[in-house]
Formats: sequence, structure tokens, C-alpha cells
Amino acid sequence: PASATSKELGKLDANLLNCPGDGLVIGASDITLDCNYNIISGDDLGEDSGVYINSLHNVTIKNCIVIDFGSGINLNSSVNNTITNNNINSNSNGIYLGWWSNNNNIIENYVVSNTDYGILLYPYSDNNIITENHVSNNDNGIHLDRSDNNTLLRNTVTSSTDEGIALYYDSNSNMVLENTISSNFWGVFGDVTNRNVIEGNNISLNGLGIYMLISGGGYFYSNIIRDNTITNNNGSGIRIGLTGGSYPTNDVIITNNTITNNNGGGINIGSNVQGLKIIGNNISSNGYNGIYYSQYCDITHPCNNHTITNNIINNNGR
Repeated sequence: PASATSKELGKLDANLLNCPGDGLVIGASDITLDCNYNIISGDDLGEDSGVYINSLHNVTIKNCIVIDFGSGINLNSSVNNTITNNNINSNSNGIYLGWWSNNNNIIENYVVSNTDYGILLYPYSDNNIITENHVSNNDNGIHLDRSDNNTLLRNTVTSSTDEGIALYYDSNSNMVLENTISSNFWGVFGDVTNRNVIEGNNISLNGLGIYMLISGGGYFYSNIIRDNTITNNNGSGIRIGLTGGSYPTNDVIITNNTITNNNGGGINIGSNVQGLKIIGNNISSNGYNGIYYSQYCDITHPCNNHTITNNIINNNGR
């Protein structure tokens, strides 16, 4: 692979095509790589990276077109870097932040048609800002796994085969704000994840709007789903489910959302889920129930301490 070690790299002045390994390895911190819209392409084999940054800081990668690698741009144990205005397509992973890659900025990239993940944080990649990216036609859009305190802001995430945005397995205290999430299989998917805020997003035309799953003996608490517009999804607007057992869901708040015109129910609560607060939502014109609780409950079978109040529930199918 080519290597960059000067403090100011400047512009890449030619394409790097059909690289048999990594395309370009950044060898020092405090470098700016401006590809000047030249192409870095791989051989579409193995786990090589188009641009690889290992244990560095203050590197900027911009204006690159990166195709046919295992990862288009790969940060490993690297902090305070900026990835901006790149076109990253037809890789396995588009942008990959791994192993304590913290405090990075992922801004205004075009991340499309990658076969695994558009943007992947795994594992322990915390305090990153991912904003204004166009992420489309990937298998998975933006996927966080064991990564905390990240901000996903005003991204457009469309046409993912699986999830648009995923908060997976102990990805805690993340902010998912003002994104447009459409035409994915799942709009927002979470599994065993706590203290996250999902706020102000436009979530439409997905297989299911928001699906929060509690599995594997895990926990699901202090999550907030508020001020979202969740419309025209094929399944439910919001589903809270689990895979066996009865797990704590304390202080999970679903509030002030507009949940309308979904083919399934407005809010679907799985059996044995506990302690939801469903307050002040507009739940109207959905194909099934406005709020559906899959476990029968009455005075002798209480509904697991849910609080459901001040919602507008109109013109739903059942």
C-alpha cells in the first residue's frame, strides 16, 4: 500500500486503482489527505481498507472516492479525526470505527451500496459525531455495537436491506436526532441498549418504524423516544418486544410522537415488558390497534406498571 507520513499531505494527484492490499495507510498524526476526487479502488477481496488509520489523531480524510475494499475508510484505535465529503461505495463496510476510536467526526459523506454496513462502530467507539451523511442501499445503514455517547444527527438513511439505524448490545447513552430514516427493513432497531434518546426523526416507509428488542437476559431502561414523526411504515410505528423472560424496562418514555398511517399498529408492546411511560402521543389512522399490549391484563393480571396517559388515539383499525 501507499503510505502517507508528511504532516500536510495535500492532494492526491492520481487514482490508485486495483490495489491488492490496503490502498493508502496513513503513517502519522496531524495529516490532511485531500484526494481531490480521485479514486482509490481495491481488488474486492479480503479485509483490506481503502484508507487505513491506526492509533493516530488529528487526521482529516476528504474528497476521496473509495470502492471495492473490505472497509472503505477504517479507523482503528484512533481519536479526534475527521472524515468528510467522501464517496464510499461498493465495499463490504463503508466507514468502520473500531476498538476505541473515539471523538471522531464523520461529516457529509456519501455512503452507498456497501454489502455489510454503511457506517459501523464496533466495539468501544465512543463520543463520535456522525452528521449530515447520505447512507443508502447498504445491507445495514448506521450500526453501533458496544459503543456509547455517540451523536447521530441529521443523516439521511434509506433503502437498507436490514436496519436503517441500529443501537446494538450495550450501545448506551447515544443521541439519534433529526435523521430522515426511510425505506429500510427496520427504521431504528435497538437490542439490549440503555439511556439513549431517539428524538425528532422522520421515520417512514420502513418495514417497521422503531423496534426495540430486549433479548439474552439483558436490560432496557431510561430510553427516551420523543418528538418523532413515524408514518406510513408497513408494520407497527413502534414495537417494544422481548425474546423470553421478563426484563426491567424502567423509565422508558415514549412521548409526543406523531404515529400515523402505519399499516400495523401504532404502538405494539410485547408480553412481559414492564414499566413503559406512553404519554402525549398522537396515534391515529393506523391499520391495527392504536396501542396494543400482547399480554391479557385485568385487575388480577396487571399490565406490568405501564403509564398510558394524555394520548390522542383516533381512527385506528381496531
